[in-house]
Amino acid sequence: MKNTIKVLLVVVASSFCALQARADSSVCDAAAGNLVSNCGFELSSTFTSWTLSGNDVPGQEGNLYGVESGLDPVSNIGPNSGNNQAYFGDLPSNPTTLSQNLTTTAGQTYTISFYLAQDTEGPGNANNSVLVDFGGTQVDDLSDVGIQGYTFYSVTDVASSGSTNLAFVFGNEIGQFQIDDIEVVATPEPGSWALLLTGVLLIGWMYRSKSGQALRS
Repeated sequence: MKNTIKVLLVVVASSFCALQARADSSVCDAAAGNLVSNCGFELSSTFTSWTLSGNDVPGQEGNLYGVESGLDPVSNIGPNSGNNQAYFGDLPSNPTTLSQNLTTTAGQTYTISFYLAQDTEGPGNANNSVLVDFGGTQVDDLSDVGIQGYTFYSVTDVASSGSTNLAFVFGNEIGQFQIDDIEVVATPEPGSWALLLTGVLLIGWMYRSKSGQALRS
């Protein structure tokens, strides 16, 4: 009886830990084929796997940029998913760059996606920008972003080598950006979709054919 109770306790504890782990993870962690490590900044609430550069790195970490848990104390914006999000508030003339080297396949098309929020703390018009760079090519330029909660952005580009640097350059005059759930996944070519669709149709035809034979029997 005691052994049975012990086993039950172990099972319950293991199930609780598994559920907790899922609750603490970001949606990008579950994205099939995502090349980005620490995509939702959940690893020890830090920039693990990421590289930061700029005049205020590392001196202003925790002030002008950083990783935070829960609601941002200024904007009251919480993570898009999971527990953590990254924030950046450096001036456009003195931006901070967040980057990560990814293992890619030359000639392969990739979809780069992320969630971005922006708050404006002071008066005046928005003067800010987020530049997105993939392998040395600027693939997106978000300028003068107004006040917004988390908004989904997506763009595609082709990798030119086996190692591709993904970079975000943040500059914000009177507010700060929050970013979360960053993904880079291979995009199937049109021919691959056609082949997949052909396979699905063939399986459906075979199933119907077998069903018809069974009914005639």
